[in-house]
Amino acid sequence: MIVVRQSARFDVELWLPATAECFFVPRDEGNGRSILSCCRRREEQATDRQATPNCSVRKILFLFSSDNVWINCQPDLPMSKLDFRIRGNAKRWKPLFTDSERQRLFGAAGKISTAADVATPLNFGIGAGDWDGRALRVQEQLSRQLSEKIIHYRLSAEGGHRDTDLNFHAAEKMVAVLEELEEFKRAQRVTGAESCIGHLGVPRVAAPTSDAIQACCDSVRNLLGWHSFEVTGVPMHFAYTDFDAIWQAVRNSNILTVGENRAKYVCAVRVFPYPAKVLSVWVFIVCAAKES
Repeated sequence: MIVVRQSARFDVELWLPATAECFFVPRDEGNGRSILSCCRRREEQATDRQATPNCSVRKILFLFSSDNVWINCQPDLPMSKLDFRIRGNAKRWKPLFTDSERQRLFGAAGKISTAADVATPLNFGIGAGDWDGRALRVQEQLSRQLSEKIIHYRLSAEGGHRDTDLNFHAAEKMVAVLEELEEFKRAQRVTGAESCIGHLGVPRVAAPTSDAIQACCDSVRNLLGWHSFEVTGVPMHFAYTDFDAIWQAVRNSNILTVGENRAKYVCAVRVFPYPAKVLSVWVFIVCAAKES
């Protein structure tokens, strides 16, 4: 399944939810225009509307929204030639339900209510039923599990039989940078930067720099009096599935091998709940090792 977003001029974005990839496909100006108009628009398109190269979407069989389901009657065309003008274009997109069938099946408005208008995170404890409470419990559970795993792993033979001084109070100082990272993640396209379509109703924000992350580490060092230590931090992001996937990523980061025996660690976890029971998870692990 892919997610299709469309502008008023019928340019489209094709999103792959599984990989977060986005492919921008500007409208082919040859659809329904005179030759002269087509040539003029192609000159403009060459400068301001470039398609994302190497689009991996090869075929679209149908589209659906809260209004209807449309069958693609032009399935053999490449994405760059596909006419995405859906409404009033039955020759290319055949609606599955008539107006009377929509009202009978979907109610008087003839629409199916959507989960959310924009990808806005829910606030803990504010009008989201039990889902926000569930997210808070997941956050607390992940924090506890990761803390235990870090200590046990470093004590094991694989972890080098090293004791760990894990500080549970400094994590609150690291929450602000995780919130900045989440804001950036919401406004970031992994691919498809060519798009001129506004990004999901979310204002673009600047990426937190490595200096900002290092400043967070330094504030933790100053808070705890780790002035003679070299502090290293690694923020990691996950779409929550289960704990094992998160733990494997933490191990693969090698942050747990940085500190020697009695090294000092801080582990911060922040979970952002979204509609449709989606959880965005950030884990930020900081290690303080004696400066060589």
